[in-house]
This record gives sequence, C-alpha cells and structure tokens, in this order.
Amino acid sequence: MSLPALLEGRLSIPVVASPLFISSGPDLVVAQCQAGVVGSFPALNARPAPLLGDWLDQVDEQLRDFATSYPERPVAPYVAAGAGGHAGTQSPFALVQEIRRRRREDGVGRRSGRPADARVSRRC
Repeated sequence: MSLPALLEGRLSIPVVASPLFISSGPDLVVAQCQAGVVGSFPALNARPAPLLGDWLDQVDEQLRDFATSYPERPVAPYVAAGAGGHAGTQSPFALVQEIRRRRREDGVGRRSGRPADARVSRRC
C-alpha cells in the first residue's frame, strides 16, 4: 500500500498522532509535525471558538519557519478535527461506514481512540 501523495516525503514514520481532548494544542502539534508524524488536535480544544484561527496561524507559522531552517527534515501535515466523541451529540459509531468507505477508496485506514464495542472495532 502506498501513501497518499499529500504524505509522500513528509513523514519520518507513517503515524497519525491521536487528537487528545483538552491536552492537544498548537505546541504539541508543532512538535509532532517536526518529528515527522501527522499532528492533530481537536478543534474543540481552542476555546473560545475564535481562538482556533489563532492556533492554526501559530502552527502554520512555526512549521513554515522550521521547514525553512531545516530543509533536509520532513515536516508532516496536521489536522484539526473531532475530539474523540467529546465534541457533539453524534455517536462515534456513525463514522464507521465512512471510515470503511474511505479505506476502500485509498487503502489507508484511519482511526484513533477505541470504540466501546469491540465488535465494531474489529470490523473497522
């Protein structure tokens, strides 16, 4: 299985860091990306909500500076998305079909955390 084009040459190892509710923020994401793994944080961690734009700008600026200072080192991308089931009223199991569909399309499985139902986990 090959990596999606977005990730080619940008990873030290093919790892996506889990978004940690409350704990993940710009500093952790920058460190993850500088280490060559896909960084992530739940967008919900940026509170109040307008702070999210500042966090994204901060991460982008620091990663751009790092890439300029260390052009020989990979700088992985990052994502700011869900919060491991903490971000709304939708059940995380609603994502299972979407995860399966995307894995069939590009061959890459994406999961973080652990569904409470082990039967669902095995089928992802």
